[in-house]
Amino acid sequence: MAEKIGWLRAAAEDAGRDFDDIELNGLVFMAAVTDDPKPAYEMIAGNFGLSLEQIVDSPLLLVGSPAELIDKLEQRREQTGVSYLVIQGDDMAQLELFAEHVVAPLTGR
Repeated sequence: MAEKIGWLRAAAEDAGRDFDDIELNGLVFMAAVTDDPKPAYEMIAGNFGLSLEQIVDSPLLLVGSPAELIDKLEQRREQTGVSYLVIQGDDMAQLELFAEHVVAPLTGR
């Protein structure tokens, strides 16, 4: 992800555009609010043949307690500039939990 943002930054500079005027977005394949993220990480790691460390650090996943998720999103925004996320998924209960306990506090609503 950092490499791709670097490409975008270079392209903006080459085009004479201010990189800070570009809103960066990302896709999240799984968002789950839970106090025990390990089972979700183990399932995903097993499905993709990756280590737990690779899964935990993936920008494609947001799994954890509300406080952990808020911290992770704030850190990612600071590190990458990504300020807009598309959350993929069909578990409406999890999406509603995410909206209530993560998005609302971040937006001040």
